[in-house]
Amino acid sequence: MIKLLQALILIVFISCSTTKIDPSKLTEEDVEISMNKGVCFDKCPVYTFKMYPTGYCEFYGELNTPKLGKHALQLSKDKYKEVKKAFENSNFFEFQDYYESKIQDLASVSLTYRKKEQVKTVTGKRERPTELHRLQKILEEIAESKNGWSIIDGTIVEKPVIEYDKSQIEIQFTGGNQITRWFNNARKAYGVRILKRLDDKTDKWLISYDAKKITPEEMIAILNADESIKSASFLTTNGQNE
Repeated sequence: MIKLLQALILIVFISCSTTKIDPSKLTEEDVEISMNKGVCFDKCPVYTFKMYPTGYCEFYGELNTPKLGKHALQLSKDKYKEVKKAFENSNFFEFQDYYESKIQDLASVSLTYRKKEQVKTVTGKRERPTELHRLQKILEEIAESKNGWSIIDGTIVEKPVIEYDKSQIEIQFTGGNQITRWFNNARKAYGVRILKRLDDKTDKWLISYDAKKITPEEMIAILNADESIKSASFLTTNGQNE
């Protein structure tokens, strides 16, 4: 009964627009453009935005956004064409699939573009080409707008909350023979202690530090800025990192 009511709401909503479409028949393969914004250490909005043919859009808000649950919106023909043109002109299929980042506390953003039989998803944080940031902003302006959206289903599927033990940090070195010197210097400066070596082949270590000398945020920032460190991340409460 609930699903039938949701379908009726969608059909009524779309019938008021200039373009006819039956949302109940749409599948993931019909999605032309989408954006997924993940969690961060702060209160970043967590949601998924999807745009289908003719400009029908769906928004599923999970966390830190005024729109929680599933919402729908119909773009004007001009706006729909504008968004599609931006992706078509960006040479989207030439981007890397993944842009590595050393900044752990930023949200990961995934953009997906489908053109006929071609589908590509690009994921990254701050360290991405300017054009990808521009495309993200175009989608954010639609997804995070307050006007035009109608709620379809306010149900939110709860996901496990990731909690971090900021007293322990997993680091991976870029390589070289200066690891012993690095640990000696870090011990003197920040009270760094080796808890255990996680991987011999990749030089992954679990360390702690003196919280009286430096805050967790300062420590992770220093490690991520260190050229000898490939990656640094706080340990999650279940003992596994992202």
